[in-house]
Amino acid sequence: MLSLLSTLIAGCATAEPPSAQQEAVCSLDSLPELPDVRLTSVTHEAAPVPHCKVSGVIGTETNFELLLPDEWSGKFVMGGGGGFAGSVVNAAQDFFGALQMGYATVGTDTGHQAHSLDASWALNHLERLVSFGHQAVHRTAVNSKALTEAFYGGEIARSYFAGCSRGGGQALMEAQRYPEDFDGIVAMSPAFNWTHELGARWTRIAQLMYPDPTRIEQPIIGPEALKLIGDAVMAQCDGLDGLSDGVLNDPRQCAFEVSSLSCGETKSGECLSPEQVEVAEAIYGDFEIGGQIIPGAPFGAELPGTPIGWELWFTGGYEPGEDLDYHEGADSEQFQAPAVPNGTWAFSTGVLRYFVYNEPEWSYVGYDFSDFAQKAARVAPTLNADNPDLSAFRARGGKLIIDNGWMDGSMSAYGTLKYYETVLGHDPTARDDVRLFLRPGRHALHVGAGTGWRRLPFRDRRMGGKRRSARATTRVIPRSGWPTNRRRTNPVRLAECCDLQRSRRPMGSCQLQLLKRARASARSEPVRGRRFSRPLPGLQTRQNQTKQDPRSCGRSLFEAAPLHLGLVCLEASKLGNQPFWPRFFESVGVGGEDRVDESPGFRAGKRI
Repeated sequence: MLSLLSTLIAGCATAEPPSAQQEAVCSLDSLPELPDVRLTSVTHEAAPVPHCKVSGVIGTETNFELLLPDEWSGKFVMGGGGGFAGSVVNAAQDFFGALQMGYATVGTDTGHQAHSLDASWALNHLERLVSFGHQAVHRTAVNSKALTEAFYGGEIARSYFAGCSRGGGQALMEAQRYPEDFDGIVAMSPAFNWTHELGARWTRIAQLMYPDPTRIEQPIIGPEALKLIGDAVMAQCDGLDGLSDGVLNDPRQCAFEVSSLSCGETKSGECLSPEQVEVAEAIYGDFEIGGQIIPGAPFGAELPGTPIGWELWFTGGYEPGEDLDYHEGADSEQFQAPAVPNGTWAFSTGVLRYFVYNEPEWSYVGYDFSDFAQKAARVAPTLNADNPDLSAFRARGGKLIIDNGWMDGSMSAYGTLKYYETVLGHDPTARDDVRLFLRPGRHALHVGAGTGWRRLPFRDRRMGGKRRSARATTRVIPRSGWPTNRRRTNPVRLAECCDLQRSRRPMGSCQLQLLKRARASARSEPVRGRRFSRPLPGLQTRQNQTKQDPRSCGRSLFEAAPLHLGLVCLEASKLGNQPFWPRFFESVGVGGEDRVDESPGFRAGKRI
């Protein structure tokens, strides 16, 4: 391992430093002609920092946008997109401000133009399907890196990819299918199993939540039923981690049974109807289809107000004129948003109609999945990034970090964990180069959890529904009264969720709780009767962050903390507009400039 890291860092030392680069000229004439690439515009922009903006088209219709900063760090990062894509989105820039940090950075629309909840572009169009599945990201990476090196007149020192949701699936696909493209890859909340999870499992949930697909205004589980479930889960499981804070640090410890809320002959007070119990159990339960077992959702994302929980993804309710603001690029006014009640409904119907069956009028009414495996086999290799063999990527020194929020209501953390375990099952030494982090907390977002001002999907209105009756009589929770789950207007600075100085804020952020615990542990003080044996290394507040060795946060990931605490350090490292992935990769030998980390935990290659 040390010899590998030494080689990597020695390779970095040979890269031409930015000071030795030629003076770059931002013009169309200064850039080379590349096969099957047409540059549509080259302009110099002043904001957010001076840079050269290069727009172009690869092949038939793969649009890309490359940003080349005047003050280049010598490194390159590509950002992924979300949903069904359809417009140029760059997660590395949108979430992490890669351009402002001196990275050359690029994004692509993956070969089609449409709203990110609309999959109709794929109808009987194999080229677009292949571009969306994997080809567009690869071709954009190869051509953008060639343009970058030509523009600066020097080689790229290191290249990275960072993406979330669909972008996380793109990240895994790159590591599996195109191992030469990137040195370091970040796959956040990866949507990697499009046919069996987003297609089949989510379709089964849609069938139960909205039995009539033409009536999508009110779900089977309305706001009061959702609150009943969430309150019951928290009442039973919140304190299992030693702190009652509305956060399940590890949902696997929770053994809650939805059936305990069923209405019965002796049941008094509020309860769930049989239909409501069935759909809730379908969300939590595994789903077996086509020889695969697709894991269900962890407990913890049920409570109304959870930013990326059931309201947005499983329940919802269609409101004319309102769009789902579920992802960067989803609020684009360029395209008409489809009429959908929630995220899983949108993706499941899109995948089945336009990817699997190529029938725009396909409906899940009466659908029994009997021919699903046969039909899905045609497109699964193109869409699904579920290959556990990362040997080619690792052989060239590649590093992969995967993360998922425990309370992410869309991409199940259990599915991400299962993929990681298959990677280790295929080759146990993969833990030397691949890391998984599972984030607790209601603000451990599905998409990015980026720096600076980030629009978090908090509700702007109080939950609707009838007032609870004071009488101890059985009342089935109604479906009505669902408020909007669409565009939000409350911007919340994510960094504030981790700021120790904001201890008076509602305790919705587990990152804040864990930082408080670690500080108390360092002082050998108990937290609500529970003592932590040792602090997490590398944790830092806004005040002292700049004094820390930038590698310390990355080192701590290998030295301490159980699996589900790992990304707390990464969250802390983002205070002051510094994303975690450059520090992480530099700490493990990708992009490091001057030394190899010699800490015992690092040498041992421990999995946290």
